Amino acid sequence: MTVLTLSKTQLHEVIFSNRYKLDNESTPSIFNESMLLNKTAEEYGFEVVKEKAEKICKEIFKEQNSLSKLKEKYDGAVLQIKGDYSIKPEFSMKTKEGFVAGELFVFHETVTDNNHKILAKKLIEEKAVELFPGCDEEYLYQAISEVTETQFYETLRKVATELPIFHVSFDTDGTFSIKEMGSIT
Repeated sequence: MTVLTLSKTQLHEVIFSNRYKLDNESTPSIFNESMLLNKTAEEYGFEVVKEKAEKICKEIFKEQNSLSKLKEKYDGAVLQIKGDYSIKPEFSMKTKEGFVAGELFVFHETVTDNNHKILAKKLIEEKAVELFPGCDEEYLYQAISEVTETQFYETLRKVATELPIFHVSFDTDGTFSIKEMGSIT
């Protein structure tokens, strides 16, 4: 099967057509956050009060995607996004070969970081984690972020092999810049 990849020019067109402003309720996550928290605890050696942590994750992330709901393969490109805008992953466009449609892999870094700050704060406040003495909310946030980054790249190797990665930065007015970051191998 041929992998559909978009050029930077084609991607610019897709982003321009499919961008939207995030609202205060935006909490997209491509991960099962409870699983991520447990994996973080395992790697960093702290305890999680599972019932409390799961309840907090459900409150913060509501109905979120999980790895089991990810597609087997994505098309076009992988987008790592920063800013107050995002992109609808489904796209269609006319090319020399005809009409094509696909679905981008979208990871919103800004929203994920904000969610993990909220999660770390709530977990500490509700005593849903037992950290080592001297460790705090910032430590927990950093640990979750590290594990998320590792999980992100592991996921890409499964569902986005051979696709280019682009970093997309949105300004507050919706304008954006695109930086090519390589491809998934």
